[in-house]
Amino acid sequence: MLCLLVFIVCPLVVFSSHASCNMTLTVKSTTTSALNDALVKMVQSRRNYTSATCVYADQGNEFCGYSVVSTSTDFDHFQHETPVHHYVDDIEFWNFKQSGDDVVVDSGSKSEPNSFYDYDTNFCNIFNLFRNGNVSKLNYDLEIKYGNCDFHPDTSKSFDAAYEQCDTY
Repeated sequence: MLCLLVFIVCPLVVFSSHASCNMTLTVKSTTTSALNDALVKMVQSRRNYTSATCVYADQGNEFCGYSVVSTSTDFDHFQHETPVHHYVDDIEFWNFKQSGDDVVVDSGSKSEPNSFYDYDTNFCNIFNLFRNGNVSKLNYDLEIKYGNCDFHPDTSKSFDAAYEQCDTY
């Protein structure tokens, strides 16, 4: 009833929704500092869309367009701009924890423009930072526990669907 009243009184009120994906990643055989450094270097190697600033520019798709917003030892904030429509997504990694030989880290990607369905883009924003361009091999042995991530390829048995989907998005 309140929503109906608000709409009648002020019809220009817009309720926004942003597609997003949150995951907890277990990254095998690394340290928190090595993983943090690797993520920052991967983002720095994927700036803009030219071969001078992105090592994967010749592959097109979503492998470029990343930027560093802020970094620290326990929180990284990156952005990814889509190549065609120039939508911007915020990507964050936080809560880096060493667990024996592995690192457990929370991650999330959220679309800045209003969107309900994102064709797995927010999942791919994160996943693509763990591989070199469109190769079908990750740089780390990775386990994914999905939180609030409605749109993602099936990774329960292998990452094959993720490689295929994230070659496009």
